[in-house]
Amino acid sequence: RFMSVFISAEATTNEAGTYGLQWRLHSPQIVSVFCSDTPAGKYQHLADVSGDTFAVVGSSKLKRQYFLLKAANGDECYVSQRRFDLDGAPNVRDFGGYKTEDGGFVPWGTFYRAGRLSKLSDADISYFNGLNIKDIFDFRRMIEVQLAPHNIGTDHNTTIHQLPISPGSHIGFMELLESGALSIEQCQQNMVAVYEDLALGQTATYSRLLQYLLQSDGPLLVNCSAGKDRTGVAAAKILLLLGVDRDTIKQEYLLTARYFPNEAEYQHFEQEFGGKHITREALRPLMTVQPQYIDAYFNAIDANFTSEQDYFEQVFGINTTQREAIKARYLV
Repeated sequence: RFMSVFISAEATTNEAGTYGLQWRLHSPQIVSVFCSDTPAGKYQHLADVSGDTFAVVGSSKLKRQYFLLKAANGDECYVSQRRFDLDGAPNVRDFGGYKTEDGGFVPWGTFYRAGRLSKLSDADISYFNGLNIKDIFDFRRMIEVQLAPHNIGTDHNTTIHQLPISPGSHIGFMELLESGALSIEQCQQNMVAVYEDLALGQTATYSRLLQYLLQSDGPLLVNCSAGKDRTGVAAAKILLLLGVDRDTIKQEYLLTARYFPNEAEYQHFEQEFGGKHITREALRPLMTVQPQYIDAYFNAIDANFTSEQDYFEQVFGINTTQREAIKARYLV
């Protein structure tokens, strides 16, 4: 398998809107940095760098930038900002930018994930609509939507698809949690059961999302209330379908621990459930992402299907030919 000279590369931003580019190489060499305001646009040469960092003074809060790093040996690496600096939605991010096991690349600017988008500021809305997201797949229950409807303004061509998911293992769970009858371990076990259900149940809902990939290549966003469980599994399904390895998918899932605003979510949960007396310690398993949760998702697949392709075909009706067509449509 071809090995790139790039070990890793990352683009981050600070409060002033400056991009910081960092990379690691297998062997030291000059890296040329290029920039574009669209993923497939014309890239403008910025600099030739002998080190492993480069700062781009710009306006990341106004418009997103994409970067091409080209090593002296000809190897290339595309990077962009993964998480967006939105005041009213801290867990909005791009889950592209990953390599597939067969040498493809999931492009930036195509797949996004988020929590609720109800508190976007005017500046947030302007930035968000600049992403040109064609479709939003919202997995929240109707009560969640009613309490916090998306606020993305009116100047957009985005279609919102309401695909409510309420995992079967949640039935009766909240009542037990409110009564104080569940231990922390039982709460964790419930979350494991949720992920098993998200792997094997919710077939019609997730099928609509995956079948969409056969029909459109426009940028899409998946979301739920926190952008954590239902959304995390949706992102995992898409990346798995495209051929990204499980370790990478797991690391993408666990990024939520870095970006998830726990305090704000505790407050939202308390508001949603009427301030009922549920301790934050009891809520912790619900409010965090843990390796055992996404492992439960993968283990459920392995225990019930002979392969990942068998899973996609039996559960979502996507055969090998269709899967290859999706890869051809999206991967670069």
